[in-house]
Amino acid sequence: MALSPEQIQEIAAQVDFEPEVFSIINAESPTLLRKLELVQYWYEEESAQPEQTLPATVQIQRNVELERTGGDRFIKLQLDGIFFEVDTPDAISVVLRLRSKLPKGYMSITLDYQRREQLLKEDFEAALGNSAERSLIGVVKLEDHYQIVQFFGTAAGNYELSNADIIDKLRAWEKLCDFEIMGGGGDTLELAFKTLPENRLAFAEDVYDFCPDLMDQGYVGPPLGEGATMEDYAEAMDEQTVEDLVDYLERNMAVGFWWD
Repeated sequence: MALSPEQIQEIAAQVDFEPEVFSIINAESPTLLRKLELVQYWYEEESAQPEQTLPATVQIQRNVELERTGGDRFIKLQLDGIFFEVDTPDAISVVLRLRSKLPKGYMSITLDYQRREQLLKEDFEAALGNSAERSLIGVVKLEDHYQIVQFFGTAAGNYELSNADIIDKLRAWEKLCDFEIMGGGGDTLELAFKTLPENRLAFAEDVYDFCPDLMDQGYVGPPLGEGATMEDYAEAMDEQTVEDLVDYLERNMAVGFWWD
């Protein structure tokens, strides 16, 4: 069910978006539409120059002090936009469909269950459960999908992977296959593949090396069925292989990374 003109006008008055954007979003039958304020903090370092990589739509505030950080200084980045919810768990299809329709300079992104906690004030269990049935989608003003990774400063400190390292890896993969960066966070990243590399086993090995937590703390094997217990998954996790990761990539044409 599409939103009323009055509901759309209320949000349109808060966000500097072209009217066409709201029409495109309304065609997805959103159940809610609200203003989005994405905020990310970078450490204040000489090498941190967000002005060089991010568009002018990102608000930048330097020398910010946060509570309980020992006096460290940060750069605050804020990216305004809108977010909406749709009654489907297939967020990737919605995001890709929007990207094919939105005017240049607008980018649709996935918002995971952690964003649900922040934006909709849901507790952890509710956010996790609702994200399995419904999707939260954001639309912001970015020019390139790599700017999603740059804005969030996505990195994996435990694996000595900087934001630049992650972007370099993605650009290397881009020479082997075609994919879209769907969304992410400070230590998370989601990709949707249009094609996979010809040598899929070698690619899966590289994916695992890039993000060991994908299999060390997650499960990529075949579905175990509705009656599967935590013990069943724990046993299956111990037995999964890189070949299972190949099957997972082929089955889903998407992968979500997180570095714990």
